[in-house]
Amino acid sequence: MTVGEWFEGDKIMREDVTLLGEESEYNEKAARFILEKWETDADDLTPKQSAWAGRILDDMVERRINHQRRR
Repeated sequence: MTVGEWFEGDKIMREDVTLLGEESEYNEKAARFILEKWETDADDLTPKQSAWAGRILDDMVERRINHQRRR
């Protein structure tokens, strides 16, 4: 499974990651990392990279849920 497939499995699309990068300097770095690794097999990430990608994904899923609750 690629990083992109991992994110898409939680309904986070490439466009969502791109939008995240516009929010802050940290989010820009996080988005750039994910977009650079989008086609990379998730198993090829280092443990540190995998942990960071997982935290980014968790944050994005939580944001989506919170956004849906506010509607």
